[in-house]
This record gives sequence, C-alpha cells and structure tokens, in this order.
Amino acid sequence: MVYNTLIDEHCSTIRRTGSDIDAEQLKTSLDVFVSILKETNDYKLKCTLIGKMTSPLINLSYKNKIFAESDLITHEFLIILRDDIIIDQFHRRNDDDHITQKLLQQITLFFTNLSHNINDSNILGFKHLLFDKILIDELANCLNEIGTYGKYLDDFVLLRSIKYLLLTYKNYLRHPLIDNEYSQIKSIFSGVIQCLCSSFIVDMITSLKYNFSQTLNDSQVLFLDTMPFYLQWYSDYGNPDNFLRILLTDIDDDEIQVNAYRCLGKIMMEADIKMMTNPSKIAAVYIEFINNTIDDPYQKERFHSLLESLKNFVQHDQVKSELIEHNALPLLVKCTVENQFDPIKVQQIALEILLALSFNNDACSFFRQNQDFMNHIRTLVENHIADQSGLQRAAEGLLWKLEEEEKAVAKPSILNLYKYDIMISYSHKDQRICHQIHEQLVKDGYQVWFDKDCLRGSTMVGIANAIENSKYVLICMSNTYKQSVYCHSEAHYAFERGCRLIPIVIEPNYKPDGWLGIIVSGKIYVEFGNVEFKLAYEKLKNEISEQEYENSNQSLLPSSGEKDQINTVFLHPEPLAIVFETNIDLPNCIREWTHDHVRSFLIRNGLGNTLLPLLTCMDGHRLLQLYEICLLNCESMYQSLKFELNEKHRVLLPIADYLNFLHEIKLYIPSNSSNVKTTQYSLLSLTFCNVL
Repeated sequence: MVYNTLIDEHCSTIRRTGSDIDAEQLKTSLDVFVSILKETNDYKLKCTLIGKMTSPLINLSYKNKIFAESDLITHEFLIILRDDIIIDQFHRRNDDDHITQKLLQQITLFFTNLSHNINDSNILGFKHLLFDKILIDELANCLNEIGTYGKYLDDFVLLRSIKYLLLTYKNYLRHPLIDNEYSQIKSIFSGVIQCLCSSFIVDMITSLKYNFSQTLNDSQVLFLDTMPFYLQWYSDYGNPDNFLRILLTDIDDDEIQVNAYRCLGKIMMEADIKMMTNPSKIAAVYIEFINNTIDDPYQKERFHSLLESLKNFVQHDQVKSELIEHNALPLLVKCTVENQFDPIKVQQIALEILLALSFNNDACSFFRQNQDFMNHIRTLVENHIADQSGLQRAAEGLLWKLEEEEKAVAKPSILNLYKYDIMISYSHKDQRICHQIHEQLVKDGYQVWFDKDCLRGSTMVGIANAIENSKYVLICMSNTYKQSVYCHSEAHYAFERGCRLIPIVIEPNYKPDGWLGIIVSGKIYVEFGNVEFKLAYEKLKNEISEQEYENSNQSLLPSSGEKDQINTVFLHPEPLAIVFETNIDLPNCIREWTHDHVRSFLIRNGLGNTLLPLLTCMDGHRLLQLYEICLLNCESMYQSLKFELNEKHRVLLPIADYLNFLHEIKLYIPSNSSNVKTTQYSLLSLTFCNVL
C-alpha cells in the first residue's frame, strides 16, 4: 500500500509537469522506482508496479528530449525495463499471460520513443542499453522461429513488440557504428532476412487485395513495412536478393504477383541500395521480366506494376548506369512512343523513368540521336489533353533537359534585379509543412514564389524563370523530395545556375545523400523535422539574414571588372609580366613547378578566370596532389571546386574547364607517381557522366 502511494505521487508529478519536467526531477522519481522494484520479489507484482511507473513515461511525447540526457538514458530503471520485461517476456514468448505481454508492447514502444533522440552525446548510453547479448539473441531467435516455422504470426502483441524493437535498432543504425557493432547485431539482420525469404511472405501477398486497398494486419505490417524499412538502414552486405527473387519469380498467380511487384516497388523506393548485393543482377531481372510481359495482353497488369516498381528503383543514383547497361533505354522508349500502351499507366511512367535517366550523359546522347523519339516528345508537349496533364508534364521535363537546360544555365545573371526574395522547391507529399513555411514568410513581408499545386500548373520553363528571378532557393529536403525526378530537375538547375541555396530538413532525422547530398554539400541545414516550427522558422530567418549580410558586404567590393583589374595588378604587377608568365617554359615534371609556373599553365589553357582564383597559392607539388584527388573521386571534386568558386567569387565552373584541366595537366604528371593510375583517367568521363 505504501509502495502504491509513493508511486502514485511521483507518477502524478510526472503527468502534471509533462514536457516541462527537468532531468533532476525525473531522476529523483526513477531512483524511487528502482528502490521499490529492488525490494519486490514477486514477479507479477513487479510487472504490475512497472506498469504503473511507466504509464506517465510512455505518454511523454517522443519529441521530448529529457531522456536523451546521458544521466537518464543510463539510469538503472531502464536496465530493469530491458532485463525484467523485454528480455524476460521474449524468453517467455510461449506463455499466454496477456497482462505481461501487453506490458512488453508498452515498454518496447517506450524504447522506440526514446531512440528518436539518439545523438552524439548519448549514443554510448544507448549502446549500453541496446547492445545486450541476451536481448539481441532473444529477438534474433524469435525472428528465426517466425521465418522458419511461421510461429507467432497470430500473436499481435508479440509482433508489435518486435516491430517496435526493430524500429529502435533502426534509429540507432542511422548513426555511424563503431568497433564490432555490426557483428553484434548481425543475428537480427539475419533473422529479418530469414523472414523475408520465407514462404510466409508469399502467403501474405496472396491475402492482399488488389492495389493494397485493405488495412494490413500486424503480421503484414511487420513483413511488408517494418522489416524492409529496417533493412534500408543496415549498411552491412547481407543477402536479401533471395527476397527479391521470391517476389519476382516464385508466385504463379497473376493477380498475386501484381501485388508482389507493388510491394517490391515500395521496398525499392524506401531501401538503401547498399542492402542489395548485386544491383546489376536486379536491374537485369527487371529488364528481363518487363521484356517478357510488355507485349503479352494477358499480363498487362503485371507489366504495369513492374513498370511502377522500376520507377522507384531508378531513383537510386547507383542503378541508373546499370539499367542503361542492360538496354533499358530502347525498351522504355518503346513504352513511350507506341500507341498500344496506356498513356497514364505506361507512357507517363516510362517518360518519368527516362527523365530520371537523363541525368546520365550516355542516356542524353541516346535520346538526342533518336529523332523519332525527340519528335514524339515535342508532339506530346504541344498537345494539351485535359486528362493527360501528367504525361505532358513528363514530356516537358525531358525536353527541357535535352534541349533547353544547357542554354538556360549559360544565360548571364542580372544581379540585384530579383522579382522574388525566395523560391520554395518542395515535394507535393510534403506540402503541409511547406505551405506553413510559405504562409509565415509572406506574413513577414518576403516576396515568395510558391506553386501551391506543386508544379502541376507550371512547366519547367516557368520553374526555371522562378529560379532565375529569386534571390534564394529554399530546398525542402526529405526522402520524397529526393525520390521526385521533378524536384531533382529544379534543384539541379538551381545548383547549375549558381543560385544561393538554403537547404532545410523537413523530415525527422533525414540525411541527404546521392545527388541531393552533392547539391547541398558544405551548406548549413535548417532543421524543421525534429524541431518545433516556431524555433525552426526563427533559425530560417536568421540564416536568410546572415546571407543578406554577407551579400551586402560583397556588394561593397569592387565590381567584377574592377576586381579583375585588381587581381591582375596583384598577380602580375607589371604588364610585361603577364606576357612573360604565360610564355615561360614549364618543366616537364610538375613537381618542379613554382607558383608562377602554375599560374602560367592555367592562363595559357584558358583557365585564368575559373580555376586560377582557387589555385593562386599552389606550387607543383600541391597541384599534383589536387590532380590525384580528382582522379580518386572525379565527380565529387568537380562539385567541391564548383561550390567553392561560386561561394568565394560568384563564378561558375564550366564542366569543360574542369575536364580541360585534367586533360592538359596529364602531360606533366611523372610516370612514377604512386597515386596516379593511368587506367583511372580513361574511366573519368564515364564516371563523371554517370553522376551528372
């Protein structure tokens, strides 16, 4: 009775204080809970007490970071919850005690809420809590029993508890792992793969209605949503290819396989490509299956769902070249130009896939050489059919990419004559938070270009005009933004134009990678996903103000013409020196070059206005180091140099200048340079094209 009164008092304090409770108050309550539990020997009574103690804690918002403080995340109370509830209940998973099972679900959900707040300062505390061998073994054994024998598929409480634990580990996996952490949790990964490669996945897909129109039960959620979601954050190289093979080959019924392909498309859209051991093989399987179904009228639905799945697969930068290598382009062009294909279900999706592939230079060359295809997309752009606006939009985007973008990028900017302060680039799926940001910016007096229909009514020409006429471009980063080929197009154009980009994160814990990571590299992100809107918006305004201040200071500097004169005087004090420096003999070995030799080399090769401002202080040794770094990561170094030149000097670095630099300097590279591989350069243009 005394215990209950004491527990009630502390629980009441936690509820009453809510999000305002401080760490010291909470620690006092947890200390009391621990002392009570240590004096309780009856297991069922202990479970009852823990249920009362955790009730107010579970109701704390997952955004409440109070438990993220290292003193609390390592508190003994959490260890008791782990050992006496989670581990013990997983060990007793064959028991039918619904009260303790329900407690297991509550505690695992509580752990998931805690894991949303993992950061660099508390990650060791979370490791101490989660990387317990007994906990990992119990979870892995349970997964293996499900995957091997189909056990517990009707135990919704246990299935939900497994889901919450996988999400907890997934949140941990968002952060770089150290030491042997991968090997410690590899058994969980293997258990997940065991489930996804089991016959039970086929049974679940069999039970699905057409196009996922029903609510998923707990086992379907675990298999078709949580487990693939967990895999995308596991960077180790397992073998989930068998799962993909099952979805593509081991289901005979047509309607079931259509659903299987849609399931695969969802997984492809969410998954990290690193989880796939052989992207080339998967690309080949896709093309083979599409080839086998494209002309078969009895497999129309199967073909449509495969194409949808391929649209999600192509969003990964790493697989674009694989699809091109496996002759996807002629197949997709056929889907676009031949009249027997549905304009929405086939032609539009095929065009969107081709638009995604157009960021590869080899694909662009293929399209431009196919005059029938080019004429076809021009016709699509000119024909305005009410119920085919999506098809027209895809054609406009591709035609812009192939014929207009390069000319638009080269157009000179007219500084200080902007029509808008800010252009907001966002994905339609993120419209709620983006609308909120837009409304607040307008209230604060900013002139904002914002398409409320998310580009539905705007051609790429209109988007380009908005980008060109905006002082800043707001990049609203999320997974859906990165997956959208239209968002990719506008962000890429803004980057190529050298616009002032302000990246904001609107999805909790999102970290940009791939093409989006390159575009925002080196910039400060404004966090909206994990921060209260008011605070995040203030940070956004501060970032805009800081950039305004920097830009106003730059405007006080000499004009570009005056600056060129000053630089010329500084670098070459006497007019005759310019003639002399550009005509001095260059030593055959770059290691013998002085600063003057480097300047002469750059000027005589037409790089005086682009690379020279960045490399002014370099001698031959340092220039050789730069060249070696370029060979190791050609595309990344181009983006870095381009970004630095734009930030410091407001000058664009043309790709031709970069490639010219790599070509001309090769003549002076010593053959015994240990870091330079002669075969690497022959691959540079191919590698570079794959990224761009």
